[in-house]
Amino acid sequence: MDKIVFYFLIIIVTACNPTLHEKNVIYVDIDKTKSIHFSEWFSEIEIIPLETHKSSVISECHKMDYAHQRFYVHDLGRGAIFVFDSIGKFLFSTLPLKGKGPGEYVGISDFCINKFTGNIEILDPNSLAIRVYDKDFSLIKNIKLIKDLFPLGTFQQLSADLYLFCSPDYEKTQTAIKVFSISQKKIIKRLLPLPANTKDLSVTNTSNFSWLNNNVLFSYKFPNNDVFHIDTIGDVVAYYKYDFEKYTFNLDKLPANQEKSYYRRYYETFKDKYAFPYKKPENLKYRFCFFVFKDDLYISRQEKESLHQEVISHKFRDGGMILPPIYIDEKYLYNAVEPDWLELMLTKDVLTLVQQEMISKIKEEDNPVILKYKIKSL
Repeated sequence: MDKIVFYFLIIIVTACNPTLHEKNVIYVDIDKTKSIHFSEWFSEIEIIPLETHKSSVISECHKMDYAHQRFYVHDLGRGAIFVFDSIGKFLFSTLPLKGKGPGEYVGISDFCINKFTGNIEILDPNSLAIRVYDKDFSLIKNIKLIKDLFPLGTFQQLSADLYLFCSPDYEKTQTAIKVFSISQKKIIKRLLPLPANTKDLSVTNTSNFSWLNNNVLFSYKFPNNDVFHIDTIGDVVAYYKYDFEKYTFNLDKLPANQEKSYYRRYYETFKDKYAFPYKKPENLKYRFCFFVFKDDLYISRQEKESLHQEVISHKFRDGGMILPPIYIDEKYLYNAVEPDWLELMLTKDVLTLVQQEMISKIKEEDNPVILKYKIKSL
């Protein structure tokens, strides 16, 4: 249990705060948590070992996207993107592109797959640029940025002309997001006040932006209950929020003027008092929320059409478990799991004989394994 807890512990609104209609508040009753069998939420698991090759060793699976029938994995530690086909065979990486020459990048703080063009875009903060590549990483163009966008963290294209940058600036503007116009070469809007005293809270959500049905969704990098929608002209509205009733963590009530260590240890200190959301992935049918409370992980799932909502433990009654996903689509939740975690994630009761044989051949020093949990409809 200590290993699982440690894993999670390391890993509002415009100037006039928009309000939420009651139907946009998802109430979570932790006291009614269910323990379910794997088959109640998921119909199967696909296991995809990412090929381990001398040119493909991944140190940290920081972010993943899937397009062109390929997995694109951002390794933050190595400053590269590794590309694998749909069954995990290694294709290539961007390591040969690191440098200062034509078509090269200096570093990667984030990447995304452009939803309009399918191109791969790398945010290169050291060069103040977005590098735009095709699916095989041939350079298409560079988009020059400006110093006022610093500090550069994560980003997302909003339209043909507008980009969103999550650039928390506590010292100056006290806002979380900057809207940048390529054509005007300037910041045209600053969105979302930063809740007070959150600067030193630990990061638990590395991908602030997500794309759903031609809409951009945003959530802060630290545990919080809110999800925001940003429209194509760069306006933000409160989309929905979670309410854990007596266990709700309220950012507005964070005490002020404490030591940095106080905020960094906040989740561990108050884990028995509050529920802390870590990730809030969703697709067109479901909203999920992975949250930690009292040394354990829970999952809330709401069916959007019926608004039916239930809460389960992340551990299945017939063995195995699921962690906050690194990616979601309309059919699957995706985990990227280190080999030494597989015995915690999977048991014989949820695997076929063929899958058990596959798992037995994976070595501890191998690359992460993609687990695809196929979502079963209610």
